[in-house]
Amino acid sequence: MLTKLLERTGTLEYEEDGWTTITSADWRGSDLILLLCVHVPGSPDSQFRITCKQARSHHIIAAANDHLVWLGTEHVVLWPHNQQQNELYFNGTSTDALSLFGALIEAQRSVLGNWFPVDHFLNLPGRSTAILRGGHGLLAKGPESLLDTFGSILNSYGIKHSRSAPRNPVWWNGNQWTLENEQLHALIVGDSYVVASSFTEKRV
Repeated sequence: MLTKLLERTGTLEYEEDGWTTITSADWRGSDLILLLCVHVPGSPDSQFRITCKQARSHHIIAAANDHLVWLGTEHVVLWPHNQQQNELYFNGTSTDALSLFGALIEAQRSVLGNWFPVDHFLNLPGRSTAILRGGHGLLAKGPESLLDTFGSILNSYGIKHSRSAPRNPVWWNGNQWTLENEQLHALIVGDSYVVASSFTEKRV
């Protein structure tokens, strides 16, 4: 899968001063089509058309020159698709809601890096600390591993919490929501990513 692209970006010449940029991204049904330009010093630039089959999620930063190109099945961007999902509720208040909010944000970034925005999993309507000052409610929903981390933070602040029954991830296949039953892959290009069932390539 993406053998030619990974060979091109795995050379010593590329490692020294090469880069890859996403020059375009377009949908064709449920497939996301990327055009990548790979620069290796001393060689003509290579163009690859990457078809991301049945793309589940993505975050594309176009026209950024990045060194990292990676394909695999173990990455945090896959968690919403390959881990059980749940909802985390809390009941209690902290004397320093701002400190608690900051601890939750720091915990998310320590686990997920900067791959997801702060409000992707945390429930943050209105002011960022409003729900924490309210004393109870839905705090977050997402993969179990992340909610484990949030639960530990709530414990450290003496705040009770609970979860709903875990559920398997689902995805929209164009007609209906269906259980996720494939081993998905993540393609990482710098700070961009695509999660899809498979990837194919063509030199252009």
